Amino acid sequence: LATAFQEAVVDIIVHKTVLAAKQTKAKAIILGGGVSANGLLRREINRHSDVPVLIPHPKLCTDNAAMIGAAGFFGAINGASSSLDLDPVPNLRLGTLNESSISVLD
Repeated sequence: LATAFQEAVVDIIVHKTVLAAKQTKAKAIILGGGVSANGLLRREINRHSDVPVLIPHPKLCTDNAAMIGAAGFFGAINGASSSLDLDPVPNLRLGTLNESSISVLD
């Protein structure tokens, strides 16, 4: 049952991603996040895509660690800081600062 579910989910993700890439004339597909560590997904997206597929090493595909680290790095070099009691903001959009959780140093 679990294998059939995984195959169905991977099939949908691959089909919709490849279709979106074609419709938008994308030059590449980039996978990220924990789901991109899935071996079946990695194989199938590469097999069905007409454009290059960029996928980080599986070690970097857990809990968006690479994305969070990059966001923290760029925030830090732009002067952003926060205290250790920072609350998560799950809907924070890239490129925005939430003044209640991040302060910019003078």
